Amino acid sequence: PSISVNPELQQLQHIFNLHIDPLSHSFSPLLNYYPPPARLFTEEEWQHSKNKTTCQSYASALIEHPIGAIVKYPESGSQPKYSVAHHFHINPKNFIHPKENI
Repeated sequence: PSISVNPELQQLQHIFNLHIDPLSHSFSPLLNYYPPPARLFTEEEWQHSKNKTTCQSYASALIEHPIGAIVKYPESGSQPKYSVAHHFHINPKNFIHPKENI
């Protein structure tokens, strides 16, 4: 099956991508990156406002992306009042503005 429809392969790729040191590899940004599925915030995260995105809005789910990831079609939520936050890890010593990837 395709990685894009197999959650176990997506999770494995996500774990692999988080442990890659992008400075030691020639591929940056990541090629053929498939984002992991969004995970819902836990009740504890809701209680501690970990899902707060602005002073007036909250996200329902989260996707974490590794350094150098380019997400062509980010998941946004398919139901009313359901939104997905995206956390992009960056390398502060080699920051590349996302607009430079357009």
